[in-house]
Amino acid sequence: MWREMQILRNDHPALEPAIVFSMATAGGAAAWGRDHELGTLAAGKRARFLSISCQNAADSASAVLEFLTGSGESVQVDWVQ
Repeated sequence: MWREMQILRNDHPALEPAIVFSMATAGGAAAWGRDHELGTLAAGKRARFLSISCQNAADSASAVLEFLTGSGESVQVDWVQ
């Protein structure tokens, strides 16, 4: 998924990182017909969390989204138990 977001950003640089991230999360759940249970953080929905390593400090939400949607396969993740 990380590489797909990076490719989309490279192919369509006018797309905001927040839109790309939403497409990958809420949009992905909706495409699978599972948006009633997945895709967003909301009461009653299932959640799994990832811990994501970032080389540089991300000091804003936009910096986090920029990193998540633009780093491709170099994103290092661990599932939080």
